[in-house]
Amino acid sequence: MFSIAVSILALPNLTDPVLLSSPLWAYTESSLSLVCIASGYFLYDTVTCMVWHDIYSFEFLAHGAISFQIFFWGTRPFLNYYASIFLLFEVSTIFLNLNWFLDKAKMTMSPIGIVNGLILLFTFGGVRVVFGLYQSYHFWVTMLSNTDTVHVYFIIYYLVSNLILCSLNIFWYSKMIQMVIAKVTEPKKNSASPSVDASSSPTSKKAANGKSTNGAVHRH
Repeated sequence: MFSIAVSILALPNLTDPVLLSSPLWAYTESSLSLVCIASGYFLYDTVTCMVWHDIYSFEFLAHGAISFQIFFWGTRPFLNYYASIFLLFEVSTIFLNLNWFLDKAKMTMSPIGIVNGLILLFTFGGVRVVFGLYQSYHFWVTMLSNTDTVHVYFIIYYLVSNLILCSLNIFWYSKMIQMVIAKVTEPKKNSASPSVDASSSPTSKKAANGKSTNGAVHRH
C-alpha cells in the first residue's frame, strides 16, 4: 500500500508551481505530508532490517537507514520537491511485490506472471535507473549551486547518500537482468520463470518469510 499511495501522492508535486519556484526550500501541505509518511515508513523499514538481520543483508539496512534520514530531514522542510521525485521510484515496487506473490503461487510462467515480469524490468530500469540518474544530475546541480545557503555538511551527506542509493539501484537491476538471462537460458523446469526473484530485489524484502505488512519497499 505504501508504494501505491506515495506514487499517487508524489506525481502532482512534480508540476506544483510552489515547489518548482524553489526546489530546495519550498513546500506545500501535500509535499510535507508525503515526506512525513515516507520518513515514518523508512524508519519501520530500518528497524525491520535490524531486527531480522539474518534475513536482510546489509545493503537493505543501508538503503532503509539512508532513506529514513533523507526524508526525516525533509520535514524541516527541505528538498520537498526532490523528495516527491525520488519517491516515484516506488512505482516499480508495486510490480516487484506482485512478482513475489506470483512466484510463491508458482504463477510466474502464467500470462500475468510474464507480463508483470516485463513491466517490472521496464519500470525498475526506467524509473530507478534512467529517470533516477537524470534527476540525480539535476539534484547535484541544485545542491552545488546553493553552497551559500546550505551547510556543507548537508550537501556532502545528501550527495554521498544519492550516490550510494543510485549505485544500489544499478547493482540490483544488474542482478535482475542476470537472473532473467539465467532463467531464459537454463533448461526448462517446473518453477522456471523469466521474471525476477523477489529475494534479490531492493524492495520486496518485506514480503519474505511472511513478514510483509503492506507490500511496499524500499525506496525508496
